[in-house]
Amino acid sequence: MKKRYLLLSSMILLVSLSSAASILLAIESKSNSNIKNELSTNLLEIGIAGKEWTLEDILTDNSITFSNFEGQVVLLDFFATWCDPCKTAMVELAELRQSYSAQQLVMISIGTDPAYDSETSLEAFAVTYNMNWKIVIDTIGLSDFYQITNIPTIYIFDIDLNVAYRNVGVVGSTLLEGVVDSLLGDYSSQPTTTRSSGNSADGFWVNNWYWVVILIIFAIIGVSIFIQRRIVLMNNKKIREKELAEKKRKTKIRKLHR
Repeated sequence: MKKRYLLLSSMILLVSLSSAASILLAIESKSNSNIKNELSTNLLEIGIAGKEWTLEDILTDNSITFSNFEGQVVLLDFFATWCDPCKTAMVELAELRQSYSAQQLVMISIGTDPAYDSETSLEAFAVTYNMNWKIVIDTIGLSDFYQITNIPTIYIFDIDLNVAYRNVGVVGSTLLEGVVDSLLGDYSSQPTTTRSSGNSADGFWVNNWYWVVILIIFAIIGVSIFIQRRIVLMNNKKIREKELAEKKRKTKIRKLHR
């Protein structure tokens, strides 16, 4: 039974160490990737005001003006139809769209390649990927202002239309929901004039979930080490007791033979 417990605790320790190593490697890889993106794209810093613009929504033929969305959370998605990662990103954005009303979240996809993408190709792309939000073509240099060198790139703005989040590459809908929820939570709990910048506690845990996992893994490792140590100490105690009993037995036998 003791050997079984020792084997079990050793297996738990081995699995925990392997999991911790895998998570740490993933975090390091993600961190390096984020650093690389920041250095290569020079995205606008958090808190910078968004650029004012007016463009035509190709799906409705209505003019839309950025400043008209003040008081709402706004997401700008820079994409092109020839971009394969953009196609994956659209699936995530379609899931995000289902989670919020148009009043809670304004979503606008911006075609970055007007020389390649016509209104017709963009409309067909929108149908294929269920893009039931606003779509415009960048004919005024928005890509230059927002430092778009890789697509897809996402910017999310707070109700004052200042940059609250930005990212290069495909972003999961769950992560984006965490960002939007944190901004909506800020607005519902505090007046706009007194709201402090930064993510709420919910947003923090969404973006830093892996630290919770690491803490749990290290707790399991600690318990496994404690169990192993107790088993070793118990076994050593029994060995010493047996050695002492054997020594007494031999001493008693020698006395009888005298």
